[in-house]
Amino acid sequence: MTRWVPPRPHLRPALRPAPLRSVPPEPAGGQNATAPVSVVVPALNEAGTLPDLLRDLALQQGSVLEVIVADGGSSDGTTEALGRMAPALPFPLRVVTAPPGRGAQMNRGAAAARGWDLLFLHADTRLPRHDLLAAAAQAMHRERLRLGTHRVAGHFGLRFWRTRPGATLTYYLIEAKTFLNRPDTINGDQGLWIGRGYFEELGGFDETLPYLEDLRLARRVFETGTWVTLPGWLHTSARRFEAEGILSRLLLNAVIRAAEELGLREFLGAAPGLYRVQANAGPLRIGPFLRVLHRHAARHGWKRLVRLWLRAGGYAARNLWQIPFAADCLRNLRRGVPPGHGPAPWLERYDRYLAPACRGRAVRAALACAIAVGFYGLLLAERVRNPGFPVDTPPPKG
Repeated sequence: MTRWVPPRPHLRPALRPAPLRSVPPEPAGGQNATAPVSVVVPALNEAGTLPDLLRDLALQQGSVLEVIVADGGSSDGTTEALGRMAPALPFPLRVVTAPPGRGAQMNRGAAAARGWDLLFLHADTRLPRHDLLAAAAQAMHRERLRLGTHRVAGHFGLRFWRTRPGATLTYYLIEAKTFLNRPDTINGDQGLWIGRGYFEELGGFDETLPYLEDLRLARRVFETGTWVTLPGWLHTSARRFEAEGILSRLLLNAVIRAAEELGLREFLGAAPGLYRVQANAGPLRIGPFLRVLHRHAARHGWKRLVRLWLRAGGYAARNLWQIPFAADCLRNLRRGVPPGHGPAPWLERYDRYLAPACRGRAVRAALACAIAVGFYGLLLAERVRNPGFPVDTPPPKG
């Protein structure tokens, strides 16, 4: 019988991952493939999207589920809508409250979970197949047995549903990358499947920022365990790309990832509007973010700024694989191959023959120069378009 548990007020916001219940680690093979799965969904004003996800979960076959919605203080009737749906759902539905921010919300949801496996989904996710979660559970079970460890995490590939045409190759490339298991290709939109014991070992999601919690967890899995691509894919909304402009959004994503890689935490915390609630997303101007980044990068003097640019060149060098991968995607798109399912001969050649050379000092320096030229070119272009736009920095030290 489905039970509805109303949200309880959360009185103490936390800045760090909340302590999770101490549980014994899973055995090396993990739980059996039909063990209960706790689906954790962070929500903030998602009354228009969350019911569709719950209906998709209700149609899943061969899976034993519980669903925990971690609400960050919705004011659009999200929790009331869940209360109305709960009696008709074939699984227990509970709501916990948390400070806004996906990391904090998902940690609260995980702490309330009763299943051995956790699946973190975003509220605008859709499940296109009725056996998707059963197949994913089987895949996770097999990989844990094969590797002999519980330190395995899974993710799905993505398909976007869009309301506007255009940018076909760009969307194809983004979707194809989500089927890979390379650094910087895994994020929360893809659904994150992880055992509760392993999740606790990793310390849960980082809560110091209202974003980047998925990238930081993905990095810790790369360092301590193994990522696997689960069978099938999820559908997710392209609303952020469509509202902000896909190229501007991708550029900002690259800036954020680079700042994270370079350790520019002050920039990540200080840039105004760097992370927006999806429902309030609007046209994106990249210039203000670049200005704030430059101010924080240059505040300790030009020597540190040069070192940062060189490190940025190293980060770019590690991501040069995306150029041959884009060539493979163009070839597969023209042949009508679905994203993530076609051959990647150019990427294979790059990995085999070019990747070691591309990590050399000369390549990193050349990329650093190219990035710096592009960065300051964008700043100047913003100033030309908006004469009142300042491109200044505090006086350098030393």
